Amino acid sequence: MSLQRRQRGTRDARLFIVATEGAKAEPAYFAHLRQLRIVGPRVHIEVVPTPTVGVDAGRSAPEYVLNRAIVASKDLAFRADLDEIWLVLDVDRWGAQLSQMASVARTKQVQLAATNPCFEFWLLLHFAHSAPIAKCDDAKVALVSFQPVLDALATAHVDRACTSARQLDPGRGNRWPQATGSDLYRLFDALRDAGAFAGVERVG
Repeated sequence: MSLQRRQRGTRDARLFIVATEGAKAEPAYFAHLRQLRIVGPRVHIEVVPTPTVGVDAGRSAPEYVLNRAIVASKDLAFRADLDEIWLVLDVDRWGAQLSQMASVARTKQVQLAATNPCFEFWLLLHFAHSAPIAKCDDAKVALVSFQPVLDALATAHVDRACTSARQLDPGRGNRWPQATGSDLYRLFDALRDAGAFAGVERVG
């Protein structure tokens, strides 16, 4: 039974809409996490990537990611008292656009999980790699050597990424990382609190 059909009646399952800037890496990552079988039945993660075809193909700017998340929330009968919307974004490309969108997102109770410089650095954190990386291309190059392990990603790696990301964000006062870092640990904290990722520890 589809999520849409279940939501026509009363439900107690938590819905997390995760809209991503990327079209491939982020959806593949969350798909792999589902394969780990650590997502509980009372949580549904709906990933909304940047389309690769159609009129919205390649529209990955923050405002488009936010708009797709809002549309998805209407299609999936989003409940503000139960569900959450998260945007998974890169910091390196957007500058003022990110700031403008973040202000709008706040009014709509949409959460940000941004990575500086990009999502690939979050993947590096699964392997305790916390050296400063200024450019996304550098993160992608560094990630190549971990690809065999990345293909066999386990819960312990996610624990490590969350712990490393928290250590890079001691103040937790910014809407997104101002230096090398990732706020994706905040999304995983919310998922863990909802019972989705029982194996992911929350420290601090």
